[in-house]
Amino acid sequence: MKKKFSFVRNLATILVIGPLLTIGCAKTLCIKTVDATTGRPLPGVLTKWTADNQDLVLGSYHYGPTNLPPSTESGVVKIRKVKGRCVSRFIFSHAGYGNVYGIYSSGILNLGTATNSLSDDHFILNGNFVSVGASNGCLLVEMTPVSH
Repeated sequence: MKKKFSFVRNLATILVIGPLLTIGCAKTLCIKTVDATTGRPLPGVLTKWTADNQDLVLGSYHYGPTNLPPSTESGVVKIRKVKGRCVSRFIFSHAGYGNVYGIYSSGILNLGTATNSLSDDHFILNGNFVSVGASNGCLLVEMTPVSH
């Protein structure tokens, strides 16, 4: 009888504590940058990333800004250690293209071309913006060429 009680107690511990351990778990975020007119992948996109978390239990913190490696030949930017409850902000830039600003939270990336800047690395989107979810494992960022 003692073995059965021990098993039940261990199972109950896992079911109660397990989800609490995953609350702050980090994941890898995949973003694919493309030319808005052709739909082709856009290599060499520079990405600036910041993250903020405000939690009553875990406290608050600010990460960044940090410059991520340029997008790959397939237009992909991978961001490791994105916390699930954080609000991440991105600035995507590439020569010949207008900047795209993004705010990521809860699996949704909101994108726009204008912001109200609260500081160098803290902004809110201004004007029209679009919301994108993951498609084929990546969030799609369309960058528009600038005409001169």
